[in-house]
Amino acid sequence: MPQPAQPHGATGSCPAATEAAAGPPTPAALLAALPPSVATHPGRGAALPALGQLLRLLNEAHAIAEARRGVDNMHKLAKRIRQNAGGVEQHIARLNNGAPAAPAAAAAAAPAAEEAAAAGAAAPADEPGDGPSAAVLQGVLNNIRGFVAELQAVDEAPGVVAVLKKFRAPADGGGGSSGAAADGGGGGGAAAGAGGATGSGGPAAGGSPAAGGDVVVEVDVVAHGGQTWIEVKGSQAFGVGSKRWLGAEGLKQQVAAMVAVARSPGCAVRYRPPQVVVFCPLGADPEVAAELEAMGARVASGIGSLADLPEPHPPPATTNLDTTSLCALVSEVSHRPTGDPEIAAWAARTSHWAGCVAAERERRVLSELGPFVSSGRRLIAASTAVDQFERLLVFGGPSERRRWREEVLPRIEVYEAAGDDGGAAEAAADGSGARAATSSSGDGGSGADGRPSAAAAPPPARRVFRMPPAIAQLQQQQQLRCDVFGLGLALEALTLTANSNAVRHLGDQRVALEARVHRPVWLTGL
Repeated sequence: MPQPAQPHGATGSCPAATEAAAGPPTPAALLAALPPSVATHPGRGAALPALGQLLRLLNEAHAIAEARRGVDNMHKLAKRIRQNAGGVEQHIARLNNGAPAAPAAAAAAAPAAEEAAAAGAAAPADEPGDGPSAAVLQGVLNNIRGFVAELQAVDEAPGVVAVLKKFRAPADGGGGSSGAAADGGGGGGAAAGAGGATGSGGPAAGGSPAAGGDVVVEVDVVAHGGQTWIEVKGSQAFGVGSKRWLGAEGLKQQVAAMVAVARSPGCAVRYRPPQVVVFCPLGADPEVAAELEAMGARVASGIGSLADLPEPHPPPATTNLDTTSLCALVSEVSHRPTGDPEIAAWAARTSHWAGCVAAERERRVLSELGPFVSSGRRLIAASTAVDQFERLLVFGGPSERRRWREEVLPRIEVYEAAGDDGGAAEAAADGSGARAATSSSGDGGSGADGRPSAAAAPPPARRVFRMPPAIAQLQQQQQLRCDVFGLGLALEALTLTANSNAVRHLGDQRVALEARVHRPVWLTGL
């Protein structure tokens, strides 16, 4: 049972704290240990934890966050928790030493004023020589509840990849390639990530303006690999008349901004807007839930409500291959045992090749690419990627050329980008418009250097696709890169590539391509 506030906060216990000896409790256990918010003017005798109890709760929440460091941005959440703990420590030091409250202590308790305003009461200030006001204690408790609720969402939601993730979109909602991660990285495709609001003292998510006229939002938890943005509300349920719903930074404004940014094309994951979910572990008011669903958000009410949250969109059924992924599929490095003497002799010639074989020993690249090129999947490639690969294959070995013409090429649908007049644009990697020489007999004819050419059968019929405007506008890119990634975007395919720089550049340009980057693998000539 929570104890009344005590001046020095050095005594008292709470249910969660007793579990600390065996390690940090779960977020659910910590939530259950927290007392409810004070809904009326909090008096000095309010049943609120003492500062020492609040500090233990913060330390336990911090330990939970530290144990989940594998989630992107978890260090930010851990830092916010630690900052609140530092504020409480300074409050305790002030009471023990009779010194004025430090700025950090005031910052930790800042939400108390908002809580009191939401309850229709003025927040009493600390008095010199006295213990902290109930509003200060309640403010810290509210912060703890927000932190722990976010940690509970991390534990429950499927496929969590990030917390406190910022995203941006143009304020007018326009732009064919608008919307992208505001702080880099993310979960999902090349430009996948999340945006929204925090429930723990972070930046407001009601659509805060940023440089360049963009609206930036911060999402508490990003799940399903980037497909789900979760706004966490750890407070007790409130109605549609509450300031926590209607205020300038109320939930209504926060969710409206999140939904708008999520619908920006550059924030798409699997070529669809992320779904916005509001998680209320302590329950949601039915009217508020109805309003949120009418806005296009989903409501998850109660602990455990995120566990079975369905994945909103299926993965692409088509795989787009570029020159680097064709090399990985055909190379003898990928197919022979890593201890093969010929592979070892080949790898000894350069450090890059040696590194390639060493990486293959740790994990076979085909085990990574296999699910995306299995027999049931549709494979596509841009004509420029195929042409460049066939030029490279002149330097491949007999096994690599045979594997290409018999196993890989017959499965690929080859596409050319349509020209401005609607015709197919002949675009080689070097811009010359030339194609690799082909032959229909044996291992083919001889190349200019006397080595056998790669092709041994007529090329497959080539289809035409129209370049998406978002890719066509990137004039600074090479034509090959435009074709490869434009094809993936046009056909809503998963693009396999070792060209991480190109994928990163597209993300910087707010192009939400679904891509998977693998390590490079060279042809061996064997």
